[in-house]
Amino acid sequence: MSCLKLQCYPGIFLLIGGLLMATPLKALTQDDQACSQDQVKFQTGYGCWVYHDTGDNTGRPVKVWYYNPTKFSTQGGKVIFAMHSSDRNAKAVRAQWRSYADLHGALILAPEFSREYYPKGRHYNRGNVRNSKGQIQPESDWTFNTIEEIFDLVRGVFPAAPSQYSMQGHSAGGQFVHRMVMMSPDYRIETAVAANSGWYLLPDQNYNYSCGVSNISQSQQNLNKGYARKLVVALGTKDNDPNAKWLSHDSCAEMQGSHRYARGKFFYEYARKDAANRGVPFNWKLVEVQGAEHKSADMLEAGADEILEPIYNDKAVILGVKQDATIKRSYPTRNYGQRTTLQIDGNSEKLTYMQFDLRSIGQIDAAILRVEVTDPSNGVQAIHEAGSENWSEVTLTFNNQPGLKDLVTTIDGAAVGELNIDLTDFIRSKLGGMATLVLSSSDANGLYVKSKESGSPPALVLYP
Repeated sequence: MSCLKLQCYPGIFLLIGGLLMATPLKALTQDDQACSQDQVKFQTGYGCWVYHDTGDNTGRPVKVWYYNPTKFSTQGGKVIFAMHSSDRNAKAVRAQWRSYADLHGALILAPEFSREYYPKGRHYNRGNVRNSKGQIQPESDWTFNTIEEIFDLVRGVFPAAPSQYSMQGHSAGGQFVHRMVMMSPDYRIETAVAANSGWYLLPDQNYNYSCGVSNISQSQQNLNKGYARKLVVALGTKDNDPNAKWLSHDSCAEMQGSHRYARGKFFYEYARKDAANRGVPFNWKLVEVQGAEHKSADMLEAGADEILEPIYNDKAVILGVKQDATIKRSYPTRNYGQRTTLQIDGNSEKLTYMQFDLRSIGQIDAAILRVEVTDPSNGVQAIHEAGSENWSEVTLTFNNQPGLKDLVTTIDGAAVGELNIDLTDFIRSKLGGMATLVLSSSDANGLYVKSKESGSPPALVLYP
């Protein structure tokens, strides 16, 4: 996750003449209900047109609600499919993306698979891959393929549009997105974000679709290529209610865990191990949104950050940690400043100090602490400001530590891999000087991360 603040870098996009011809300047409002039935239109602002499919989906129109910002550009702009959840409210999902679209010139498309025409989970969440008898349908009838066909129509209006699209979906939309990534290898997906899915398609030959892939032909799924895509599994750490409304409890879902948070971590680790066994690249990413529940608005920022990351990273400054060290109550006079691992553990009272030099950093819009987790935790860790900047990693011990001041934030545990923590307000207050963070815990389930002496040291990702 690159930038947790919506105000991160307004992208600069040039409007070309052909684009202005395709998008008249009349702006439509969010309440505009006019959906063009006969042609694909893109006016500036909010709008809608209807896609008519063929084959098994004949007679099942899909309204495509869009938001076309005034500065959408085919030269560097992005096309983003915003997938609704089981409430089928595509218009609301489209509106949630408006600020990002305006800021970064992205064209937002929110296809509506309505209850009227796509009433069951097999029609939408699971991609219409199987019919009512459980038989695998032709790929042309999958609702995954509907996205590809809509994208073809968009590129017909904007011939110079990007050759790939990105997509984000929450809950049922997340189910749709991750299954689409794992199916046909020819889908033109750049970045896909599946947020808080209720349960997952497993890369397992022992189960039929939609739990596993045993009845899916090799021509219809290529997991090796699926693992090479950028799929982000986004999880709210508080989406952990085993009795949540609409949460599936069939045997496949329960096998993955008792709630959405547990199931997401199970799925990611299952796929990671499968890719390792196959010996193929694994480009998926697990993102945990601290404190987020089962709400699409809580997860949207994380999804936008991942999709818009190339824009953010063009401006980002990576500031490595100046010094870091762990201290331990059980060895109060011993120094651990040259170890490759930093430890935070409440059971044996292990604390970690990290210092950053901000004297050359000017005004920033956001600051993200990035660490590499080697030993995960399901406990809670705290980040405090240090009592003093007067310490050294080669002499720091439990007995001579400068102590803790104000609480900066907390971490609700973390999985193995990259962990990103928003420290914007604290880092802003320390600009022009030094800043020391002290990571501690009262929980027995410790968290270990890589240190400055490792190949992946802690760093601040700063957005000017």
